[in-house]
Amino acid sequence: MTRTRLAGLLTATAAATVVAGCGSTSHEAIPSSPSSAVTSSTATSSAAATHSTPAAAAATTATTIPAALAPFGNGYPTDGSPCRRLGESPQTSQWLDDSTILVGCPTSAAVQTLNGTVVGKVNGITIISIPLAKPSASAAPSAPAQGTHIACAATAAGPTSQCATEVTKNWGEDKTTLVKVTKPDGTTRSLFFHGTTPYGADSAESDGSAGFDFTVSRHGGNSVITFGPERYIVPDALVR
Repeated sequence: MTRTRLAGLLTATAAATVVAGCGSTSHEAIPSSPSSAVTSSTATSSAAATHSTPAAAAATTATTIPAALAPFGNGYPTDGSPCRRLGESPQTSQWLDDSTILVGCPTSAAVQTLNGTVVGKVNGITIISIPLAKPSASAAPSAPAQGTHIACAATAAGPTSQCATEVTKNWGEDKTTLVKVTKPDGTTRSLFFHGTTPYGADSAESDGSAGFDFTVSRHGGNSVITFGPERYIVPDALVR
């Protein structure tokens, strides 16, 4: 009888141990697969890259004005602005006029900052015609000041010459200073300044200058302007 009861107790204890073990196993968390987590993270990153890349590309494209529009200067109306003055080219000649300036803007927000008339759109660039309205009497353009010469060179390898200038202040509605330079060959080049900062030059398809790059460096109290192969050294005192 004692042996039978002891066997029963041992059987019951073993059964309880198995049940407890099963219960413990059923509540144990199953770790997620590391490879699944990596795959999910990678997919998310790839998706983010896929969505951001077109936007980044669009932003880069939006700030580029095609050379076919003959852009010049470092921005309009001020240096660093996204819009740029446009010179003469087959794509812009239909809108050029002696009484206006032509400006190209890459974004609609930039267009809204200018007072002008939208005349067309080329390769995503909005073309704006801005009239050179006569300024008020209080800001009338000065009579061209003549007799001053500046150092200039017609070609990159050519010698530096002294070129005659005519300076007109308050030229145009934005109070630009116009410096017209007579080059050694007798032709002229107009340089445009805001204060003492040069921002552009006139250009034409006929002399090949429509594709010239316009760059400026500083040397003491002078602006050294490079326009294609041409060089001009303009003292601040001339345009101040």
